[in-house]
Amino acid sequence: MQTVRLVVTGEAWTENTCGVIETFRYFDQIHDNCSSMTLGSAGSSVVVPRNFRLLEELEKGEKGIGDGTVSYGMDDGDDIYMRSWTGTIIGPYNTVHEGRIYQLKLFCDKDYPEKPPTVRFHSRINMTCVNHETGVVESKKFGLLANWQRRFTMEDILTQLKKEMAASHNRKLIQPPEGNVQMSLIFTSVA
Repeated sequence: MQTVRLVVTGEAWTENTCGVIETFRYFDQIHDNCSSMTLGSAGSSVVVPRNFRLLEELEKGEKGIGDGTVSYGMDDGDDIYMRSWTGTIIGPYNTVHEGRIYQLKLFCDKDYPEKPPTVRFHSRINMTCVNHETGVVESKKFGLLANWQRRFTMEDILTQLKKEMAASHNRKLIQPPEGNVQMSLIFTSVA
């Protein structure tokens, strides 16, 4: 049996002649050759489109996270694809990171949230999961990225990185002087 799923791919608003705002949703039909799942069956799930997911994350990031030591938002408000993000982590107490403010760049490619974003520390940091030359958080060395699931968010990445700073193998590592930034980021932003 062939089933058809409708996926919301866009939404637009317009004001009619009476001053009433009308909403129009655009749907794409996805045809599955699947005999076990039909539209509306108990086993079906709704996949939130990428931009709606990112809008949810933006709203949550702007409201603040927990105790305020982790935050994130869009890097460029004019980026309609919502790819470039900035994160901030204030180092955890009782570690060499205490009181330091770390800036990060997160890049959500077109396949986010199916695949994790690229995460790069703009501030220099010494951690076992971060490439010392580029500041890139290495997926193979950072469990959340290595075992990425669609339900994970940028907030999850930042809070887990903060926990990683407090882990026994990172909490006492000698850190570069404060205020240093990754040189590779300086050169790429000038070009």
